[in-house]
Amino acid sequence: MDNHPTPLIIPDDLDFSDLALLLDPDTGDLSFDWAPIERICEASGLEIAIFEDESTDNLSELIIEWYAVHLASGGEPDPVQESLAGGDDSDDV
Repeated sequence: MDNHPTPLIIPDDLDFSDLALLLDPDTGDLSFDWAPIERICEASGLEIAIFEDESTDNLSELIIEWYAVHLASGGEPDPVQESLAGGDDSDDV
C-alpha cells in the first residue's frame, strides 16, 4: 500500500468560505457544508469516506491545510477557523 499522501486539488472556483463554518457557542459543535469537501475529493480522486467514515483527524487536516493555502493566496481570515486555531484545546471537527 502506498503511504505517500495524495495531493489535494482545490477547484479554482471553490473558496474556503464555501465551507460555511459555524461554531455553536452553547455546545462548541462545529458544522459546515460537506459539498466543498465532496468537490475537493472528486477533483483529487479521493473517496469521501476518508473524511466521513475514518478518523476526524483526516477532515481536520484537510480543513487546516486548505485554510493555510487560502490565507497564503491572499484570502480573508475566517473568524471560526481563527477561533479554532487560536488555542482552543478541542480537536472536534
